[in-house]
Amino acid sequence: MKVLFINPPTPKNETWIREGRCQQFDIWGAPFPPLSLAMTAGQIKDMAQIETLDCAPKKLKLEKVLEKIRSFNPDIIFLTVATPTIDSDLGWFARAVKNEMPQIKIAALGIHITALPKETLERFPSLDFVISGEPEIIGRELVNHLKTNEPKLSDILGLGFRERDKIIINNQRPFIENLDDLEKPDWSGVDFKDYLMPIIGRPFNLIVFSRGCPYNCRFCSAAAYYGKKIRQRSPEKIIDEIEENMDRGIYDFLFWTESATVDRKYLFSVLDKIIEEGLNKKIRWVSNSRVDFVDLEIFQKMRKSGCWQIIFGIEFGSDQILKLANKGGEATVAQAQTAANLASEAGLAVDGHFILGFPGENKETMKETIDLALKLPLTFAHFYMATPFPGSLLFIEARERYWLREEDFSRVSQNEYSLKTGELSEELVSKMVASAYGKFYKRPIIFWRILKLAKTPRQFLNLIKIGTKFIFDLYKK
Repeated sequence: MKVLFINPPTPKNETWIREGRCQQFDIWGAPFPPLSLAMTAGQIKDMAQIETLDCAPKKLKLEKVLEKIRSFNPDIIFLTVATPTIDSDLGWFARAVKNEMPQIKIAALGIHITALPKETLERFPSLDFVISGEPEIIGRELVNHLKTNEPKLSDILGLGFRERDKIIINNQRPFIENLDDLEKPDWSGVDFKDYLMPIIGRPFNLIVFSRGCPYNCRFCSAAAYYGKKIRQRSPEKIIDEIEENMDRGIYDFLFWTESATVDRKYLFSVLDKIIEEGLNKKIRWVSNSRVDFVDLEIFQKMRKSGCWQIIFGIEFGSDQILKLANKGGEATVAQAQTAANLASEAGLAVDGHFILGFPGENKETMKETIDLALKLPLTFAHFYMATPFPGSLLFIEARERYWLREEDFSRVSQNEYSLKTGELSEELVSKMVASAYGKFYKRPIIFWRILKLAKTPRQFLNLIKIGTKFIFDLYKK
């Protein structure tokens, strides 16, 4: 039994991140290692010969990918897909595979699939299976079915498939209660030289920290994939995986979680273990956080344990829009200011993520968001156009109220404004995003903050290279 995991190519050889709720065009030159594929591969490595092919970092064209598939000759291919690339992932790439090698079964996974399993099977006849929700156990049971005919397809919760001329979508599978029950990811075929941490310029990897988010932010699709209940890995499992990566020569990490700081007791148990094992002197890591549930002690402990950057989902510069977007917890503009100031005081580089063009906004509220970004002690900022990703409450509302500019998923992207609410024009939101990036990054203080991150001459040169390209792209806008 042979199983091939593929992060698909695109017709223009672009690099897209297709990992959980991160469905975005790569603008920093740092594609993510394909964690969902590797996690699924880890559950079946005892059942099949497996290989992983990430096409984007290698800039593999279609013909070369088809050649590699023919050479490996898999029984089934698992594809990770995203909303902005769904048409090329399944309408272009999967179709090309099926046309040349019709005997190969093709399964797709990701948030888009989870939100729209039946619709996806209806739209793309080259697809044999869809995996809705966490893919690891569903993938294992599907491979076992293909190998032994057990369990029956109809008994695999979370699976969608074709039966003669019918599309069958099984009941949803409960989320995995104990993440420690999962085998570690299998990275067979992955070259980590393709994944370099921005600024640092060293190979990095993603490590599952926890899954789940209890909040109902209207713009976010994360809960569709990982649920609302927070489930955590044991500190021992995380340490074990860090050490395994160090054996590969990887010392930089992105801890993969919806928010590292929501559970203070758990966070400290992990950080204390990192310090106790002496790993804080060997590794550097990054993670994301909400702006509430934080204080100076948390940031100082993170810094001591090897964290050098924290990413905040600040979203908006208006409390009114934060409430409108249903940003849960105690997230306010004042709380964002406090969190950013404390993280900076602790010595962390602070990265703020912002949204422009949310329904109900106007030019003034978007300006408030930009002004907030300029006031905060941020080293980096990302400005995204409000996007109705399938799996989010915003997507459901956009369909119900006919806000989508046609059913063209290639435009449902943070790089384009796909909402048509009658309140904001695509031209205005695009100009505001371009203005935000220009105003933020063209300031000397940002240049200085970024330069301070360089610890070696190589990192300094890497900074100059990345920064020059980024500023050049800004001026082109």
